[in-house]
Amino acid sequence: MSSYNSPISAVIAICTRERPRMLRRLLDTVVLLKRPENVSLQVVLIENGPLEYCGAVVRDYRDRLDISAFRQEKTGLVHARNMAVEKGLETGGDWIGFIDDDERMDPMWLEAMLWVMQAYPEARAFAGPVDVIPGEGATRWFAPQKNPNCQTGEVVWSTGAGNILFHRDIYAVSGYRFDPDFNMSGGEDTELFWRLRRDGGKIRWVNEARCEEDALPERAGFRGRFRRTVRVFQNIGYIFRKHHGGFTGRLRAVAWIYKYGFQGLLHLLSGAVILVFSREKGAEQIGMAAFKIAAMAGCIRSLFLSPQAGYETVQGH
Repeated sequence: MSSYNSPISAVIAICTRERPRMLRRLLDTVVLLKRPENVSLQVVLIENGPLEYCGAVVRDYRDRLDISAFRQEKTGLVHARNMAVEKGLETGGDWIGFIDDDERMDPMWLEAMLWVMQAYPEARAFAGPVDVIPGEGATRWFAPQKNPNCQTGEVVWSTGAGNILFHRDIYAVSGYRFDPDFNMSGGEDTELFWRLRRDGGKIRWVNEARCEEDALPERAGFRGRFRRTVRVFQNIGYIFRKHHGGFTGRLRAVAWIYKYGFQGLLHLLSGAVILVFSREKGAEQIGMAAFKIAAMAGCIRSLFLSPQAGYETVQGH
């Protein structure tokens, strides 16, 4: 097992809401993380529902993990994430990471992150892949969710907060917090990364620091995938408006509308032709067309609407 010349303390922040079974599966994998010598690990858990949902879970893991739980009474992912930041800073940890409660971590996650931290000592932000496992009700008529096509150490921006590790200075010194405008819609991570990039920061990709999640039935079908993609790109269009002003931001969204509309039409036409000869390859093209059309629809909505609520109800257990 690797060791480091000076002690390093890491905090894994987990935001959850009434999903104790998923939380247990995640914590089972946190217990199995390979932890180098001189590296301490704490878990900060934020429950966005009644505390009893996670109380028994926390008690069951206290003999194996340094874990603490807090309740965020204000409903919404941004409120939960920002409380996790504050509680993470209070621990004194050098690094604060976010892992979603429906994921499972590879045993080498921490060692992989630490190895790349040593290779890029100037970097203050790292992200890893989340492999989505299709489950019941998964559709073949919508493009599958993919990780960024990056090598370890490359700078990446098209990622989310489901598998990230930030140095505490990003929060404590630079003052970054998640934007309440995205409290119930998602997209709060994209908006924070947007500011980080604007300010000259970089997120380094760590391909070996992997997580995986099972696609929920509510999100795996065509309707769920389409609606989620619309919401994602509506959020992006709103970020354009927020950071570039109403006129310039809408012009950027219009450019994306034309881009995705044209690409969607090409994929749809080619898919219809290929479908005659190969159902599998034709479905791939039509699935990509559906994704592009959903992205276009989200950009259109962003011209007139604020972020669309998508997290009012709890999905999963």
